[in-house]
Amino acid sequence: MNVCGQPGLPARNPRTTKSGRVLTAAEIEAIRAANRQWHRDNRERSAERHRLWNARNKERVALRRRAYSLWNLHGITLAEYDALGQACAICGALRGAKNRRLHIDHDHRTGVVRGLLCSACNTAIGLLREDPALFAKALAYLAKTAAA
Repeated sequence: MNVCGQPGLPARNPRTTKSGRVLTAAEIEAIRAANRQWHRDNRERSAERHRLWNARNKERVALRRRAYSLWNLHGITLAEYDALGQACAICGALRGAKNRRLHIDHDHRTGVVRGLLCSACNTAIGLLREDPALFAKALAYLAKTAAA
């Protein structure tokens, strides 16, 4: 059995001692249990250490929170989010222009991410209940009234 606890799989990020010996899964779990116990026994010190670390590492904390939020809400990584582009998929409004943050558009029935939308386009899709038939009617209405 290897460090990651899966027979036949290579160890990922093996933990080693100062002398270079690779720790077993049981040894790693014992260390983690001791760490958990220390944090339970020293709640105030632990909280202060975390507060100081967070204060010194604001960018890393913000990045971790963003990554967690993307994964937890939409099931995508930061790299997948960045691959969605820098502009609204409908009108082309750029992310970051005028403090603009783009919304992650997704199918509410399946949860599948479709792309990035600005606030106005996201609202329009929501108000038309993501129904292509309503969009066609709205388009026909605009075309008819624009000619008048």
